[in-house]
Amino acid sequence: MVAKILEFIFKGLVEWLYGLIVEIVEYIANGLLDVFSMDLTYFQDAIPVTEDILIIIIAAGWALLIGNLVFQATKSMMSGLGFEGEDPKMLFTRTFV
Repeated sequence: MVAKILEFIFKGLVEWLYGLIVEIVEYIANGLLDVFSMDLTYFQDAIPVTEDILIIIIAAGWALLIGNLVFQATKSMMSGLGFEGEDPKMLFTRTFV
């Protein structure tokens, strides 16, 4: 009898926590959607350095992508030295995608 009551309480607690987590994720997703759909013309007019920052961020992204490609290709070429290698075709395809 007591085990049955504890089971119902535990089940209710788990369902409540699940609902709470779903609501938190929904709130965060809606906030991110609002941020990603913002119009940046105000920021570009008010803060003229915005476009330079955007260019720097894009350049850093490309540098990280190409740097990772070079590192992975070098690691694959040195696979005979004890490192795990990867097929270069798959490496370049994954980087391209």
